[in-house]
Amino acid sequence: MNRRENKIFSELIWNDKLTVAALKDKYNVQERSIKLAVKSINDDLMEAGLPTISENSEGELSIEGKDQIHMKEFEKFIQNYNFYSYTMTKNERHTILALILLNGREYITVDMLKNEI
Repeated sequence: MNRRENKIFSELIWNDKLTVAALKDKYNVQERSIKLAVKSINDDLMEAGLPTISENSEGELSIEGKDQIHMKEFEKFIQNYNFYSYTMTKNERHTILALILLNGREYITVDMLKNEI
């Protein structure tokens, strides 16, 4: 789960309903990006056996059956994501690659960069 997905998920836990349009405006991304983030979150939630996020016909997002699951289950789910499961955004990957190239003192190959990212 990347940073945006984590924020979206946290907002959905603490708010009853959010709209795709509101999230699109908040994160300054396209609607498609929000829907892809929700799909990714749902994949992780299904894998953990937790209720998934649904969208109604008005574009409102909500976690199905959130009231039936104890908040500790969601907290446990979030805590299972450590640094190694974090997915960097495209801009973060570009920044890391630029830093490696700018600070490299020896010959750098594409294969070396691939292993770093």
